[in-house]
Amino acid sequence: MFLWNILNGYLNFTLEILEVVNVEGLTSAEARVLLLEREQHYIDLLDPEYNILKTAGSNLGAKMSSEAKAKISVAKLGKPSHRKGLKGLEAFTVESLHKMSENSGMKKSVYVYNSAHVLLYPAFSSIKACASSLELSRFQIGRALDKDKTLEGYIFVSSIKENWDNSILK
Repeated sequence: MFLWNILNGYLNFTLEILEVVNVEGLTSAEARVLLLEREQHYIDLLDPEYNILKTAGSNLGAKMSSEAKAKISVAKLGKPSHRKGLKGLEAFTVESLHKMSENSGMKKSVYVYNSAHVLLYPAFSSIKACASSLELSRFQIGRALDKDKTLEGYIFVSSIKENWDNSILK
């Protein structure tokens, strides 16, 4: 709404400076955040009746005329979508999936011992690989790893054990 178009007349409005905000020494992003915080504070505090937008820095709730909408539409014609070219929308190749799996921080090497602390298998690269080889549930193996429990006579650990304590056999 422009002041020349107001119902009560231009002379019935006043301008008051509520606060001077010092933005010296701040980056433009920090200054923007600070100014928006202060603006929102005064919008909430004073609840101005002529301020159509209730959130500082947002156009949410603004009503556009059909003419304005048409101008925006014409300006965007022929331009690619803002989502065009985003990575990750296409399917991954088998090689990419394998590389992501190998580099995952969630992956744990699993060593399988018997009750005499003898390593039974070469190290498995993951809980899933161990589960499929031993025909056990990966959830059970994960639980056994986390809680230092035995599972069907096997002891599962995520690192090579050199100094054993017998607490894992309980």
